[in-house]
Amino acid sequence: MKSKIFEGILAALVLILSVWAFVESTAYSKASAFMPLAVLGLAVLLAGSWLAEVALRGNAAEGAQDEGSETAAYLARFLTLTVLVLLYVSSIRWLGFFTATLCVIPAFAYASGFRDLKTACFASVAFTSVLFGIFNLFLKVPLPAELATRLIGAE
Repeated sequence: MKSKIFEGILAALVLILSVWAFVESTAYSKASAFMPLAVLGLAVLLAGSWLAEVALRGNAAEGAQDEGSETAAYLARFLTLTVLVLLYVSSIRWLGFFTATLCVIPAFAYASGFRDLKTACFASVAFTSVLFGIFNLFLKVPLPAELATRLIGAE
């Protein structure tokens, strides 16, 4: 299978799941629907642009590499990111939401091919700080206790 076809199938699946989740979240009450609709709307736009980019991409670079090894590389990256998502979701309970998020962002960046560790760590701290502000300060949503605070007996 050509890597362009494989990537197109993945993009289409992400788009379909995003649209489905967006439609499902329209049933939420107005107060609780804002964040899911905003995030899923962005996911629909990003998945749609991904699919469009794959559809419009030329085939010139396609013939330069072995198609089988390129498809295997896409599949390996996809499986690595899937495993990282599963590890992230399962680690939230033990590490805490913010600690797990702080750790997983550089791991996602590295698995995606981004190799600038300083920038990945800075982005991780910045993104986690924004999430902390949104969840703890504005929304006052209780999240799983952080491992560090449980170890010192603060929570």
